[in-house]
Amino acid sequence: MAPDPGLVRLRVSLRAVLGVGLAVALAELLGLSLVASITAGLAALLALFTVGDPTVRRQAVTTALLPAVGFPVLALAALLHGAPLLRDAAWLLVIFAGVYARRWGPRGHALGIFAFMQFFVTQFLHAVPAQLPELYAATLIALAAAGTVRFALWPIERRVPPPPCPPPCPARDSPAPPPARPSRSPSPRGGPRRRTAPLGGALVLGRRHRLVDLRQHLLAGRDARTGLPPRPRHRHRHRRRLPRRRPAGR
Repeated sequence: MAPDPGLVRLRVSLRAVLGVGLAVALAELLGLSLVASITAGLAALLALFTVGDPTVRRQAVTTALLPAVGFPVLALAALLHGAPLLRDAAWLLVIFAGVYARRWGPRGHALGIFAFMQFFVTQFLHAVPAQLPELYAATLIALAAAGTVRFALWPIERRVPPPPCPPPCPARDSPAPPPARPSRSPSPRGGPRRRTAPLGGALVLGRRHRLVDLRQHLLAGRDARTGLPPRPRHRHRHRRRLPRRRPAGR
């Protein structure tokens, strides 16, 4: 079993369940749609799990900044829902920006994940621009519920700071390890490109498979929209009439 000193991880998980449940319950009580309720639950989950700043004040600031990156991404994903090529290109740009934002520490990491997931959930739920007001309202309700649970009802970080990880204990008779050579820190320049390029290749392959399926439908004589074969056409003019056979006794 994994170590959990002070049951901190257990309490954080229970707090996340409480925050997500409160956000979804408020969205349902206010009469929002199912799409808005799912968006509220995901926003509360991200606010309670991805925000990991070292101090409570910084956590509050990061939570307050989540709508600043979430709302534009929601609008972009809803507006480009009917344009697949532009939608895929915008998604790659959001992924690149989210990975690149990790260079600003825990706050950039949380904002990047929140932006990516907002774009993803909008496309997954097939949200349209007419649903943007209730999606914005659901996100604000979720962040308010998550902030209330995290900073007012169950402030775990104020009472119990996260315990430091103890170093591994060396064996008694084992020799001392040699001094480690100074290594260079990895450059963050290639990180966004390395993570964005495979996703772009996957999107291109997906588009290629769709085009191949459409081509096969057309070559097989099927309708690309319904997938059904066309109605047979009767060609009486080109039918060849065979002579009737006379009986053998006549």
